[in-house]
Amino acid sequence: SYELYKEWLTLAYAKGSDAMGRLFGVIDEGFREFKQRDEPLAYSVGQYDVNKPKVEKIYVPRLEKIEACYREALASVKDEAPSLFRLSDEEYSKFVDRPEPRGLPPAWYYMRKINPLPPKTK
Repeated sequence: SYELYKEWLTLAYAKGSDAMGRLFGVIDEGFREFKQRDEPLAYSVGQYDVNKPKVEKIYVPRLEKIEACYREALASVKDEAPSLFRLSDEEYSKFVDRPEPRGLPPAWYYMRKINPLPPKTK
């Protein structure tokens, strides 16, 4: 939900949350335009890869807006204490290693529990 997204932004970026929300919005709009204009509607494996054509068509035309949002967010949190959203190494280990309650993502969702994919061979 939008409320959950706003809560996440606030926990992750504190006073910079509004600016970072706009930054993500700029990127999301770029992806939406790219997918409607340049990619087929059917799903393909590489659809979510960030490659040179996507960078050139999504990010490059929006770099000025992205940078402005980032600088605004950075300026708004300059004197702020570190976020309470962060966990110590010990707290993070407990979080990752806890049993998964029903309804949460599967174990592969948590970064530490997955094995990296082998490199692609040509």
